[in-house]
Amino acid sequence: MVESHPVNRKKAFNMLFFLEFWERFGYYGLQAVLASFFVKSLGMEDAESFIVFGAFSAMVYGYVSIGGYLGDKVLGTQRTITLGAVVLTIGYAMMAFAGSDKTLVFLALGAIACGNGIFKANPSSLLSKAL
Repeated sequence: MVESHPVNRKKAFNMLFFLEFWERFGYYGLQAVLASFFVKSLGMEDAESFIVFGAFSAMVYGYVSIGGYLGDKVLGTQRTITLGAVVLTIGYAMMAFAGSDKTLVFLALGAIACGNGIFKANPSSLLSKAL
């Protein structure tokens, strides 16, 4: 096995740190305002907003197994991270432009859940390969 150069390891770690940081920033930022947005902007009842939020959270964490499979068996780690980041970007852009359109909000949440699930399982795998 060929050892990687320390500069390459530091570069890989820094890149993965910032990727993870912004992915978590986006997710928890959305999580902080989502239930309130459902009630105040979309006119949902509290119970309905909590159900939708719970389903979204379950999809985010449930899709991680699919992202891990894609990274390990199908696309490879780097391609899967890129795919997840692109899908996340599309999802957040859709959410930014959704306004009070419920259909577009739900499509955006689906894209964010898929992108997050695809992305989330792979940075740690890539980091372990770089070290």
